[in-house]
Amino acid sequence: LYQTEGALVLKDPGRRENVRASLKALIAEDTLREYASPVEKLLSGMTVVVNEDQIEGVSYRKYTEEGRQFFDLTVKLASEGSDRLWKYSKGRVGSQLMLVVDGVAIAAPRISHELSQSDLTITQLPEQVLVDMTVDAIKARRNPLR
Repeated sequence: LYQTEGALVLKDPGRRENVRASLKALIAEDTLREYASPVEKLLSGMTVVVNEDQIEGVSYRKYTEEGRQFFDLTVKLASEGSDRLWKYSKGRVGSQLMLVVDGVAIAAPRISHELSQSDLTITQLPEQVLVDMTVDAIKARRNPLR
């Protein structure tokens, strides 16, 4: 298959992909705006329930289940954050929250019960990179001199 395609490109150089142009098109401002548009639209309609000022700490637990690695992320909320989350979750069981860190959506857990505790645990996160990013960002904000 590759040999056949290669022979066709050699016979007709006009069939060659202009890799430089293709890559430039991928990172062009218009393309990036197009990709970001649905996300920005989604985020603009969201309610901020808890912000960084209402978070006291963060931790995570790593474990393996059925041969796959997962992480449970626990966010320790200040009293105001806990109250806000409880009021928001009351009557919204089944809807989703979205955890966003530095503009990156980390998780969108479904609310399974009223969230009345000061610890919010998001379970079964599959990506350590996102967990580390979240932990580092929260810890840096709690201790800006670090």
